[in-house]
Amino acid sequence: MMNNPGFNELMDKYLAGKASKAEWDELKGMINKGDADEAIKDRIDAEWDNGALETDVPFERYHEMIANIMSAESHIANIIPLKRSRRNHLRKLAIAAIMVGVLVLPFAGWWWWHAGTTKAPVAQTVPAKAADDIVEVQTKFVRLPDGSTVLLADNSRLEYNRDFNDGKREVKLWGEGYFDIKDLPGKPFVVKTGKLSTLVLGTAFNVKSSADQQQVVVTVTRGKVKVADEKNNYGVLVADQQLSVDMTTSKVAWAKVKSKEVVKWKDEFLVLDDVSLEEAAVMIGDKYHVKILFANESLKRCRIAGTFFHHQPLEKVLTIVCGVANAEYTICPNDKVILSGEGCTNQ
Repeated sequence: MMNNPGFNELMDKYLAGKASKAEWDELKGMINKGDADEAIKDRIDAEWDNGALETDVPFERYHEMIANIMSAESHIANIIPLKRSRRNHLRKLAIAAIMVGVLVLPFAGWWWWHAGTTKAPVAQTVPAKAADDIVEVQTKFVRLPDGSTVLLADNSRLEYNRDFNDGKREVKLWGEGYFDIKDLPGKPFVVKTGKLSTLVLGTAFNVKSSADQQQVVVTVTRGKVKVADEKNNYGVLVADQQLSVDMTTSKVAWAKVKSKEVVKWKDEFLVLDDVSLEEAAVMIGDKYHVKILFANESLKRCRIAGTFFHHQPLEKVLTIVCGVANAEYTICPNDKVILSGEGCTNQ
């Protein structure tokens, strides 16, 4: 093992969430310069061999880890290998993840690296402060234990109980979120924003609340929801309807809206939710107006999950995706991109 006490000391503090800003900057500098390549490899190998890195982690622990990882205040990070990666891709993916501040979760190959930076505009988060029976997350894309998904706007967070899927499905929202809810008969889904509750039975909708949670706006894009608080039943909304509630006066305002315009903010995100690289290529191509071609057909079978924020440059997205998929990219004239490489040979 490479003897690099300076790096190992900084990494220990970083993973423990105790690194100062100066120590975080020093560690990031080592990684960016390539001074710590061997130490990083040795560290991951050691953690893997010691069994410290689990390959089977309960679902709710992932969001708890992500909340810690994304803590800009504490400079917390975590590395969770799913399968041993090719070492020559380690530094490239690590640096890219730190630079972009994205979540990369390769379900079918390799490992998961997520890093938060102190001032990254692409991943604004706060430390998790939840009790033991609560999971609090502020990652941008959340897959709940029941299969429902939530996309959170900037400065927003979500909270739910660990027994979320055992009975009533209930979450608490601060800020704005777009929900796509899985229909489970007998298990209603409730979103709480302050004293207001939005009851769902299989639908897609947007909820936005003010900072003090006294102004709440619910917009339905698909299906229907029921909105109420402890004293009032405000009614049922269907697609393209919007309800605004002033919690201080209980005044409500109904509106017919183009829901796609209301939730247009979510189009700023590129969400790859456990898709094949072939599917990802179509989504990336549509977003960046390029045509992605494969030099190696086996690459298409690689699976990837990741969330990219706020119009990240195509090159950064491709760097992350190719780092996970053991691939390389070439940007060609006429808005074409060619993906090549061995791919996920273990799939």
